[in-house]
Amino acid sequence: GARTCRFGKISTPVVSAVPNEVQCMAPPTHVSQLVPVVLEYDGTGMSNGDVFFQYHPFIHTISSLNGYVDLESQRVTFKGDGFNGDPLFCAFGEEHYVPVTIHSNA
Repeated sequence: GARTCRFGKISTPVVSAVPNEVQCMAPPTHVSQLVPVVLEYDGTGMSNGDVFFQYHPFIHTISSLNGYVDLESQRVTFKGDGFNGDPLFCAFGEEHYVPVTIHSNA
């Protein structure tokens, strides 16, 4: 059976394997990216890499005017990687969603 899972260029050991299912832990990353996933078998080859894993946006810092959010319409700034695509909303709690404006150097 599969011995390792390769996420992009990083391999991790198989955590659990049963018929028709393999579990691995995705390695950490500091960027949002889409990487191919390949199962590597002990001396017998590997899968074809046509399955992909999407790392979600990575937040480096969060800042607000006074260090915490307690007012409506208070600006909160998130700095990081991978803030693209839809939907563009921030969730504060379970029911308060606000639209997002993205500013990029790219």
